[in-house]
Amino acid sequence: MARLKPQFQCNECGAGAPKWAGQCPACLAWNSLQEILVERAVRGGGLRAHLAGPGGPGQEATVCKLAEVETRASPRQ
Repeated sequence: MARLKPQFQCNECGAGAPKWAGQCPACLAWNSLQEILVERAVRGGGLRAHLAGPGGPGQEATVCKLAEVETRASPRQ
């Protein structure tokens, strides 16, 4: 189920605004903004994309002991 968020739309020109204002920012008409509900945009990934593993989404992560991790020296930048 999609989440809805309030947005404001001008009755005169149809321009959208994220919050209510007394005047439309596009056509400068007074008291013409009306609240409407729109679906939120779906963002990709989030925390699950980071937890997916080293090969990307769908790849299984492996667990190893800290002593088994190979280290390498790199110059400081």
